[in-house]
Amino acid sequence: QHIFSMLGCDVTLASDGHEALALSERKIFDLVLMDMNMPGMDGIQAMKALRSLNGWESVPIVAVTDHADPADVVAYMNQGMSSLLSKPMTAEKVVELMSSLMPN
Repeated sequence: QHIFSMLGCDVTLASDGHEALALSERKIFDLVLMDMNMPGMDGIQAMKALRSLNGWESVPIVAVTDHADPADVVAYMNQGMSSLLSKPMTAEKVVELMSSLMPN
């Protein structure tokens, strides 16, 4: 969260996939970082639920994981993720990701 705040982003946190889905039913966000190992609903399930909501078809949803070998990247992208961000996150990685996914 600190990295995004430093970059001037408004941050909304969800503790699990169910909370993320509930928040997303009320607001369409510009970008979602989706932890792949959340309790109750994993990142793929949550991403698919978000994609089914009206207006969420083209919102960038990024898989955040510590498992970032090439096969994982391909698997996440094939299932509908926009990109992948490996842990640990650095400001440089976040800026590069945002530049590649966000229009401004």
